[in-house]
Amino acid sequence: MGSDVMVALLTLQVTLIGPIMPFLRAEMGLSYSEGALHTSVFAIGMMAAGLYAALPRGNSGVRPLSVYRRWVWQWAFRS
Repeated sequence: MGSDVMVALLTLQVTLIGPIMPFLRAEMGLSYSEGALHTSVFAIGMMAAGLYAALPRGNSGVRPLSVYRRWVWQWAFRS
């Protein structure tokens, strides 16, 4: 269930960047090229975060975000 929610949130985040770009370009006074660069840098950042999350750390093999993810789920669903 947790991975389904994360995939849904990621999909929402990725798909909303396109429709919101005209508003951001008008609000921030960006040219079309600067708006496209913003979208490209966003995509590169998402890929870098995904690659970092997949890396094992140390001898334990624990992924760097798994400890944080566990803490967030425990906090969110505490009784």
